[in-house]
Amino acid sequence: MLIRWLCLVVNIYSIIAQPTPIPFINISVVQTAQNTPDRLTPKDQIPLGPNYAQQNIHYVINPGLKYQTIIGFGGAFTESSAYVLSQINATQQQKVFDMYFSLQGHKYTMGRTHIGSCDFSMEFYDYNNVSGDVSMQHFNLTSYDMERVIPFIKRAQDMIQTELNETLKLLITPWSPPGWMKTNGQVTCLIPLGDYCVLQEKYRDAMSLYLSKYIGALKGYGIPTWALTPQNEPESGKPTVETSMQTAAEEQAWISTSLGPRIKQDHPEVLLLAYDHNKDHVFNWAQTILGDPGSAPFTDGVAFHWYTGDQFENVEACTKAFPNKLFVASEATEERENSPDGYRNPTWEKGEHYAHDIIGDFNVGTHAWIDWNLVLDIRSGPSHADPTGEYCEGLIPCGSNSMVIIDTQTGEILPQAFYWYMGHLSRYVTPNSVRIGNVPSTAAASSGLDVFTALTPSGTTVVVVLNRNGTAAQVSFQVDDIGFNTTVPAHGIQTLWW
Repeated sequence: MLIRWLCLVVNIYSIIAQPTPIPFINISVVQTAQNTPDRLTPKDQIPLGPNYAQQNIHYVINPGLKYQTIIGFGGAFTESSAYVLSQINATQQQKVFDMYFSLQGHKYTMGRTHIGSCDFSMEFYDYNNVSGDVSMQHFNLTSYDMERVIPFIKRAQDMIQTELNETLKLLITPWSPPGWMKTNGQVTCLIPLGDYCVLQEKYRDAMSLYLSKYIGALKGYGIPTWALTPQNEPESGKPTVETSMQTAAEEQAWISTSLGPRIKQDHPEVLLLAYDHNKDHVFNWAQTILGDPGSAPFTDGVAFHWYTGDQFENVEACTKAFPNKLFVASEATEERENSPDGYRNPTWEKGEHYAHDIIGDFNVGTHAWIDWNLVLDIRSGPSHADPTGEYCEGLIPCGSNSMVIIDTQTGEILPQAFYWYMGHLSRYVTPNSVRIGNVPSTAAASSGLDVFTALTPSGTTVVVVLNRNGTAAQVSFQVDDIGFNTTVPAHGIQTLWW
């Protein structure tokens, strides 16, 4: 009897002590690749399980290691984009909006727009051309805003709310103060040297009020502002487009004594992001403004552009030095194609460039990524800086590309390569996702692959793998005690999630 009882106890213990079997999970996959028909195309699911945790692991994913929160993705609501959309019919317009703002599209929840005109406007304009009107008695929006830009933003805003149940986060930026506020009296910079083309110190308060008035005007149309940058590309003095130069010390002084207090008083919900220019000097500007006790309390972070190269180390220096501030990639674009017909066979590397930059920026702590013009025509315009397109076409490739190019004569909608690459991130890394750890092996570090991993608010793990090499890449991942393998085609990108 005792022996039977002992045997029963042993059997029960052995059952209890058995480890719980690890279930297999099916990973969903979408893929885009050159020389294939794949464009965000669903592929066969991949098993995630214990038999796939190989010894030769390329990346170890650590969901418990959490970094920054991803705010979202977006593009720019320029007047040129609004004009191009007005040249096509309602069905074609809706297709473009669906491509960007729907559940089946890129799920954009962010945007950027210009205060006054920019290089992608039809004309030069500002909101107060009455010299010396420092109290802004003559401030008024223009017909360009009322007829084009504001309806463009409102339509996207409504769609984001209805389709995505999200609120549009709008970043606003001036390309130049009204000419009478500047030392050269013009919105352009014919001579980009010294103090020739800058906001005069005596008009700093007037410009602060001007920007506050614009925020208030948008509110009047039901468009809240998420963030403001004081000046677009303050280190660039351009002779043909709106621009105003400023040093980091000058912007720091303006924020400390005028702009910061004005915005916090009039619109305390609006964030203030400094700089808004290239990564080469982003750390210098962050140190000057975020590191100063006068400007730091008013400044929520830094915005930057990509036109001087990857320079991820400069962004990482910022995020490490100022971990409680926001860092936003606020503008990027590719050069236009060499001819209008080039948009029908777009340069593939431009898509790879976008994904490489986004992944690189996020992997060093960036919180959001905003593209430039949402749409342009097949001449990469219109733009008052180059109204016919002859300058760019006749001399060197220049001007801007766009994720979506429209032939306004035929209504044809031409997504460029980087449209598809952007979708591999924006469609799956939803707002408030958190970057999680992924540790590459020595072999993976030299493979030329770019990998980003995130955890969404719904608990979905997302892995993005970019392969810019000319051969397919076999990649293995370990997640806790389980793993999976995937093969990314040459010049391809995959997004995987479970």
